[in-house]
Amino acid sequence: MIAKLKEMQPSWSVNAPAMVIAKAYLEDAHYIPDTMAFFTKERERVFAKLRALGFTPLDTQANFYLLPVEDDGKLIAFMLSRGIVVRHTRNFMGLEGRYVRIAIKSEEKTRFYLQPWQNGEKP
Repeated sequence: MIAKLKEMQPSWSVNAPAMVIAKAYLEDAHYIPDTMAFFTKERERVFAKLRALGFTPLDTQANFYLLPVEDDGKLIAFMLSRGIVVRHTRNFMGLEGRYVRIAIKSEEKTRFYLQPWQNGEKP
């Protein structure tokens, strides 16, 4: 039974220690508004940089966004070769790989992520 359940378990599911940590964060009255403020500010900064580089990220209110691409495999390989993981959208109904999904992270990680394009590198 456990083996059958593991076959159906999503690869991004949450484990017990993460649930304990999440509960502690949710009990912190400042965590949610501070986190939302951070992501709002960082998303605006990241989008401005992406647009300046010629990209057109789709607007979002989440901590990730969709970036339209002509060849998701080529972009994913390009980013992986630099140690950066982005998610394909081939199994997202309606997206079918025409986008990559990228998380908004810290300013430092965003600098690292954008560095190849700022250096003129292309996939």
